[in-house]
Amino acid sequence: MENRSQRKKNIEILEDIHLAIKGLLKETDQMKNDIRYIKTQIQINEKVRQDLEQLKVKPQDTISAGWSLW
Repeated sequence: MENRSQRKKNIEILEDIHLAIKGLLKETDQMKNDIRYIKTQIQINEKVRQDLEQLKVKPQDTISAGWSLW
C-alpha cells in the first residue's frame, strides 16, 4: 500500500515538473521572439542612421524638413 501512495506522489511530482518545464519552454520561445524583434529594430535604426549620415542630414532635421516643404 505504501508503495502505491509513494508512486502516486512521485507521478504527481513528475507531472508538476513537466508542466513547469513546458511553461519555461514557452517563455523561452517568447523571449527568443522578443530578442529577434529587438535586434531587427536595432538594425533598422542603424540603417536609417547610416542613410541619414550619407545624406549628411541630422535626424531632427528630417522632421522640420517635412514641414518646410509646405
